[in-house]
Amino acid sequence: MSLKLKVIIGVIVQFALGTAFLPTSAAAFTERCIDNSYVESCWVRLDASSSKLIVFVHGIDGSGKETWGGVIEGQQVTWPELIASDGLFKDADIFVSDYFSTKWGQSPNITELASGFAGEIRENKALSKDGNGADRYQDVLFVAHSMGGLIVRQALLEDEELAQRTKALFTFATPTGGSQLANWLSILSSSQSLNDLRREFQLQYRLNDEGEPEAVSSSFLRNLRQGWRASGYLETIKSYCAYETLPTEALGFGKIVVEERDALVLCNRTNPLWGAHNDIVKPADGWLGQSLLISWYLDAFPDLGQELEAERPGDIVLVQCSTDFYADHEYALMQEYLSDLSGSISSRVRFSRVLPEDWRDPYLDYIWPSGNSEPSILVLHYSCFQEGAEDEVGWYERYWDNAEFLNSLIPTGAKVVFFSKAFVGASSQDVVKVDGSPGYRFYPDTNRGKIPDQKLRPIREAYFEPDCPRMLSVSSVIKNEEQRGEFEANFKDVVRKLLQSDC
Repeated sequence: MSLKLKVIIGVIVQFALGTAFLPTSAAAFTERCIDNSYVESCWVRLDASSSKLIVFVHGIDGSGKETWGGVIEGQQVTWPELIASDGLFKDADIFVSDYFSTKWGQSPNITELASGFAGEIRENKALSKDGNGADRYQDVLFVAHSMGGLIVRQALLEDEELAQRTKALFTFATPTGGSQLANWLSILSSSQSLNDLRREFQLQYRLNDEGEPEAVSSSFLRNLRQGWRASGYLETIKSYCAYETLPTEALGFGKIVVEERDALVLCNRTNPLWGAHNDIVKPADGWLGQSLLISWYLDAFPDLGQELEAERPGDIVLVQCSTDFYADHEYALMQEYLSDLSGSISSRVRFSRVLPEDWRDPYLDYIWPSGNSEPSILVLHYSCFQEGAEDEVGWYERYWDNAEFLNSLIPTGAKVVFFSKAFVGASSQDVVKVDGSPGYRFYPDTNRGKIPDQKLRPIREAYFEPDCPRMLSVSSVIKNEEQRGEFEANFKDVVRKLLQSDC
């Protein structure tokens, strides 16, 4: 390999993945943050009355300031700072873990880093008791980027008491399944941390019963996954995972650093988040990381909905469904399109909590957690309530449940954007129909029967006024760039139309 090629690849490593890091001294864990610079590990908020602890853990070659820092409306901000200023998190102390990063030198492996991290959390008295003998923190939560999520998981495997206190793990682009990019680049680096991120197994040797050496496959990530499953933490510690959707650009090359399949391993709930590897955790205009974290936090603590900032009329709500595996790609694209619109519309974009599988559960609290069901624009997949198979039985259940759902929404004044590959040929000009007239036939007859007219009549009256429709549809058939462009144009068009509608 030429020297020039090694240098180019080396720069890409530093830019995209970086190198391993070393923890700061334990003494730094007693310090309050100064001006949110996070030069060392420090407390953003430390309150004797807090019952929860949120710990931010950056990834490989990151730092407290660089990883979590960004700009919103021209102002320098950090994500921990945004959390501290939000009333939803008022009962949580906030700690930012910072590390010293090496570049290309010898560095500890992830197991060693995790052991040091768990020890520092203990030295910081996160697991201490109060004056009455109760746990200092009832719930510990981690917000982790990239390799930081692996350090947290390994630390929890090593420290059972810390694991018992941990309520949830929120990870962003964490390569639990490994990173193909690390496979290629680890041959150029002496970083043991980078080597641990390899997707492929490494051959090691052991003596068999006959005393002869035999090759066995082994890797840090394989052992981590096996340990997490064997511990039962898949059930006791809920893992919420987001993955990047855009490539990281370096020297004219573009590469997804942590691919979707590798970021979703060991996860209970997954979401695409528009942006490149480092950008998905950096506050910015149009950034949705905070809204996604809030939706996860409310899923972990549903009783805190009343503490949420009041919903606003005209909010655009990306409704998360239990069947979102149908539409992850579309949701990622719509985040990008709404970000493009952020300069021309005043509406706030946010996520709902994940709706229950059965709409008959009290789902309104999942969309409007504070209880103020202000008129909003709801964006959701047409199969949000389809539990059955892709056959006439499943379709009829979908039609029926959608009709029930829409009827129950009428008092809220909400407007709805449905998207689906089923809307073949539909354009932004085609209002979804219920009577078979031009446009998509929303409730066609099936062998199971016809939706009763008494159920459809209120829907027609509420959503399909000729001069003021409250429901529009978008075809999400995206097989080439032309169809992707059509989806983008039509989606933006229907959002603008519903925002401009006064009814």
